[in-house]
Amino acid sequence: MKHYETLKERATEFMLQRGWKRLTAKHREFEQSLFEHTMVDNAVLGRGWYGIEKGT
Repeated sequence: MKHYETLKERATEFMLQRGWKRLTAKHREFEQSLFEHTMVDNAVLGRGWYGIEKGT
C-alpha cells in the first residue's frame, strides 16, 4: 500500500499545482471538478492495487 500512497501524494500535488480544482470534469445533475473526479478514480485504482499487493 506504500507505493500507492506515494503515487497518490504525487498525483495530488501535480493536480493542485495545475489548478485542477477549477476545471470541470462533469456537469450534469451535479458539477464535479477534474480534481474530484480524478481522486475518485484514483481511490478505485488504490483498492485494486491493494488487492494486487495482497495477492487476491
